Amino acid sequence: RACAEALDVECGAHLAVAESADDYVREIGSLLTDREAAARIGLAARRRMQERYTWALSLLPLRQCLQSL
Repeated sequence: RACAEALDVECGAHLAVAESADDYVREIGSLLTDREAAARIGLAARRRMQERYTWALSLLPLRQCLQSL
C-alpha cells in the first residue's frame, strides 16, 4: 500500500492492493477469474502511467533547469 500511496493512482481503478499474503492471493485470483476487471484495471493503469510518468514528463524539470543556465 505504501508504494501505491506514492503514486497518483486509485486502488481498484489502477491497481490491486494487498496487505498480506492471503490478500495478495485473493487479489490475483480475483483478477484471473474476472478477465473484464483485469483488462479494465490494466488499461486504466497503462493510461495513467502514460499520462503522468513518462521519461519525457519526469525529466521536464531537469530540462527546464538546464535551459535556464
